[in-house]
Amino acid sequence: MEPEDYSAAMDMAENILGEDVPLTRKEAHTYSKALRSLFERVEKLRSKGFSFVQICAACEKSGILPKNANPYCFRQAFRRERARLLAEGELAKMLAGGSDTAEKAAASPKTNTPDAKTIDAQNNQAGRLNKEAAEKEWLRRQTSSTIGTGLGKITKNSDGSFDYN
Repeated sequence: MEPEDYSAAMDMAENILGEDVPLTRKEAHTYSKALRSLFERVEKLRSKGFSFVQICAACEKSGILPKNANPYCFRQAFRRERARLLAEGELAKMLAGGSDTAEKAAASPKTNTPDAKTIDAQNNQAGRLNKEAAEKEWLRRQTSSTIGTGLGKITKNSDGSFDYN
């Protein structure tokens, strides 16, 4: 296109956009705020078999979410909230009944000796971490390049580091 054509094309684009209404952004944290306070109820609805689309539409109708709420954003906020709760260890409490588990833990006497399951879990986690570290090191060696200089060899690693031999 010629420079005059760009100007004419932009004029046409402005005329087209003049007929439309500009999009407005929804409140930044609408979905996360709603799911932070209603996570347990949404989790129960999901366990009953309702889809995120259905739950999102119902929340939109009830006024929890704004009009034209996006089910994809709703689902994404749900998964982020679930990950946050898993990281904090709160999800296990919610799913087990919340206060019942705390009362059972307080009633049972605690001992300082770890049981076999705890030791096995720690060993499995340590083994998994060692395998992951070995795999990362192998991948780093495979993607690196070696340059021979008069003073020795320099290995350029894919992560930006150098090894001198």
